Amino acid sequence: SLRSYKTEISMMGNAMVQPMMYFQLNNIPMFHGAYLITHVKHSIKPNDMLTTFTGVRIRNIETPILDAYDLFMPLVDSENNSQILSASNTVFLAA
Repeated sequence: SLRSYKTEISMMGNAMVQPMMYFQLNNIPMFHGAYLITHVKHSIKPNDMLTTFTGVRIRNIETPILDAYDLFMPLVDSENNSQILSASNTVFLAA
């Protein structure tokens, strides 16, 4: 899972494939994972289109999953801070 592999894929033509996209290889035990596309070549002939691209395997990065508390607490804190600031401004103006 820590090694980097390079692969070349030939597929039925797809003009939407471009570099910096990624694709997923599944059901291949040693090489499964996400690959970043580095080079794309399109071959277009009458009634035939072929796309060939190369990709390099990227590491699996563990992204922490946010729960609702972590997601919304900064918003609540900022609203509480703005209420405190507005309350302190009114007290300051009244004095």
